[in-house]
Amino acid sequence: MNILRFGTTTLLACLLLTSCGRQKMERARHNLLLLESQNRSDSVFRSDTLQLSLAKYFDRHGTRSERMLAYYLLGRARHDMGEAPSAIDCYQQAADLADTTAANCDYNLLLRIYSQMASLFHLQGLPEEEREALAHAEQNAWKAGDTLLAINSREHLTGSYYLEGKYDDVIRICEWASTEYEKAGYKADAARALFSVIHIYVERGDSAKAIPLLERYETESGCVHEHEAVPGHELYYYEKGAAEMYLGHIDSAETFYRQLLGDNRNYNHLQAGYKGLLSVYERLGREDSISKFAKLYAAATDSSYKEKATRDVAQANAMYKYDKAKMESQQARERLRRTYYALAIILLLLSASILWILQRMRMRRERIRNALRLENQRYLQLLSEYRTALASISSLTEENSSQKDYYQSLIKKLQTELSSLTGNKMDEANWKEISELTDTPIIAKLHKYAATIHAVTPSEWEEMYHACHQQYPAFLSHINNFTKHDLTNNEKQICILLLFRFTRSEIGALLDITPQSLTNYCSRINMKLFHITGAKGIEFNIQNMKKKYSGHFTTFV
Repeated sequence: MNILRFGTTTLLACLLLTSCGRQKMERARHNLLLLESQNRSDSVFRSDTLQLSLAKYFDRHGTRSERMLAYYLLGRARHDMGEAPSAIDCYQQAADLADTTAANCDYNLLLRIYSQMASLFHLQGLPEEEREALAHAEQNAWKAGDTLLAINSREHLTGSYYLEGKYDDVIRICEWASTEYEKAGYKADAARALFSVIHIYVERGDSAKAIPLLERYETESGCVHEHEAVPGHELYYYEKGAAEMYLGHIDSAETFYRQLLGDNRNYNHLQAGYKGLLSVYERLGREDSISKFAKLYAAATDSSYKEKATRDVAQANAMYKYDKAKMESQQARERLRRTYYALAIILLLLSASILWILQRMRMRRERIRNALRLENQRYLQLLSEYRTALASISSLTEENSSQKDYYQSLIKKLQTELSSLTGNKMDEANWKEISELTDTPIIAKLHKYAATIHAVTPSEWEEMYHACHQQYPAFLSHINNFTKHDLTNNEKQICILLLFRFTRSEIGALLDITPQSLTNYCSRINMKLFHITGAKGIEFNIQNMKKKYSGHFTTFV
């Protein structure tokens, strides 16, 4: 009943834990999909608390794809929070989780991860790392079957080359991208890809090459409508002003340059606008306007540098915080590693100690078993010699007095040795009784078992119980009285073995217990049956109880 109750309780607990685990997993997956939806809708993350908890949860649960998405979203949150180094680290962890050999690998997510890494490397001023990330982005875009994003990833390489002043590489990539967009049917993208080429030609003073490309940009890119730039593409006015200057349309050029002065907070636009107007007034030779716009251009340039310096300081601060956090994390991991090593050493030493103790116990047990075997073999040998001597003396006649004296002397000597070996001083009648008991097959077998440390089978124990029932039924009934004595199975077996005059050494061998354990059993038997403390006198007490319940002895055959 207790086992059934325990099993039922355990099963219910397992079901409850499984249910709780399933609910937690469903909640985590719901939150992951919710954050992914917010990310795809260009929501700005102000905190990374939920993303961090999901990354930690999916580190221990879920699939590799879920872990990859969790780390990507954690990177997006830290990206939005201005923690660029930490965001890059998260993106890298997400990318490392991808199994590109699997048939269901999410190449679209890998494309997004590497694209975000590339944008951060660009902001950090790391052109080589940016190009590497974009190369991965392009590769995954092709695998995902997204031609547009594959071309776009290659086109974005121009940013890193522009930072390094490798303008010919910029032109080469832009022209390649424009051609590929055109082949794929993306006409507007093909025209937009040429904008950087237009700017380089303008800056080089090669407006003749820039003008046809600019005309295509105006008509096909979708970024200009009737010489009005779509918001976000206002730098078109600078390139258009330069083209008008080249064509001699000074007034028109001035108009386009002034279009860049509409937003006082955008120093890039102000810088381009003032630079263009300065070139206009230099062409016109207006000294006062030249002086004015030279100062404005210088001020805009200074503001632009200050803005960049502010971003650089913020990036450096973010890098410092990240490096500090990373160092603290490494130190914590190192402390944890040392703790694990210490625990491993302690566990190893503890295991070695346990093994050593178990080995010592096994060796001690083996020594005890060997001692019991030798003692029991000696006892069985002496008992056999005693039986032989008894048989020999009983066959002698009065004429053989000298032989009779020899056997009587031998019998006394054997009795002395047997008493010394067993620790029980018994008279000739007792030893004769013990000798006659060996005529019972099962008793003779168990004496041999004791001499060889052989285990007794359940069926052989049944034979012993049967022998006891045949010879001493009242004795057996008495020790089986559960309500009165409550003897254990081992205690009953010891009583029966003592009843049939087995020695303590033999009992220890047959039950495979140590001498101390046997002493403890005997103490409990003495207390339960005779209300005597200690194991002393157990053999005498059992024999007295046998006489009380039988009064005579007959050999069982």
